Amino acid sequence: MLSDNINEFVMERLVCPISKKNMTRRGDILFAPCGFEYKSGDFRVGINFRKDWESGQSFYENFHERNLIKNEGKLDIYKKIDNETNDVYNKIILQGDVLDVGGGWGALIKQANLDPIRYISVDPLPAQWRQLKRFKQFTDHYSICANAARLVGYAEFLPLADGTFDVVHMRSCLDHFSNPILSLQEAYRVLRENGKLVIGLSLEGAYKKVDLSNFEKFKNFIKRLPLADSIREWVIPDHHMFHPTYENLIKMIELTSFKITQEVWQSSYHNVIYFEATKVVPQDN
Repeated sequence: MLSDNINEFVMERLVCPISKKNMTRRGDILFAPCGFEYKSGDFRVGINFRKDWESGQSFYENFHERNLIKNEGKLDIYKKIDNETNDVYNKIILQGDVLDVGGGWGALIKQANLDPIRYISVDPLPAQWRQLKRFKQFTDHYSICANAARLVGYAEFLPLADGTFDVVHMRSCLDHFSNPILSLQEAYRVLRENGKLVIGLSLEGAYKKVDLSNFEKFKNFIKRLPLADSIREWVIPDHHMFHPTYENLIKMIELTSFKITQEVWQSSYHNVIYFEATKVVPQDN
C-alpha cells in the first residue's frame, strides 16, 4: 500500500477523487461508480502535469531524503524546526478534524498539538512511516505521527467527502500546485460550515522586516536585472509553479469564498505569512 494507515477515520471520509462517490473494496483495489479503479492506496488521478512540475516532485522527494540523512544524529535539529513554528500555532489554533494538504509525514501533529487519530495528510509523494526506520532521530522526535493517516493524492482532486473537516491546512505547498484555484475549491468543499482554511506561504516581494540585510538588498537587485530569471533557473532550478504576492494570495483566498480572519508573519523568516480564513456559506434569500 502506498497510502499509510488507512484507518476507520479515513474510511468514513474516503471517496473517489473524481466522482466524489463512495467506493467498494475488493482486496487491494477500490472501485468507483464512475469506473475508476484505485490500486494500492494510490489516489493520484485527474491531472496532466507539466514536465517542470514532475521534475520538481522528483527534486523534493530527493531533497527530503537528503535532509533526513544529513540531520540524523543531530539531537536539536527537529526541535529547532518545531520551535520556528511556535509563533504561528500559538496564534492560529487548529482543532477538531484536520486535513493537512501537502503534509508529508505529519510533523504538523507535533507542532500544532493535534490529535493524530483525527488527522489526515494528503501528499502526492508517498510518506510511509516504515520507510523511516533507519532515521531514528526523526522517528523518535515525531513518534506521535507514526499511526497518523497519510494518503497519496493531489490537492486538486481530494479523495475525501464533502463537509467532513474542521480545518484544511496548507503549508508551503500552494505555490507547487498545478492548479491552486481548484485546490482551494477542493478545500472549501471538504470543510464543514464555518470550517477554517490555513495557508502558510513564502511571498514574492513582501517583507515583514523593513530593514533588509545587504545580502537581501543584493538579491533583490539581481532579481531585477535582465535575464535574471534565466540565470537563477540555470544556477538553482525553480520548481514552484508560481510566485504569489501578498495581494495575489489574498485575492485567491477571497475568490474561492473564504473570509480572511487573521494573518501571522512567521518571525523566523522575512517573507513567510500564514493566513487563517473561514469558509463563507451563501445565505438563502
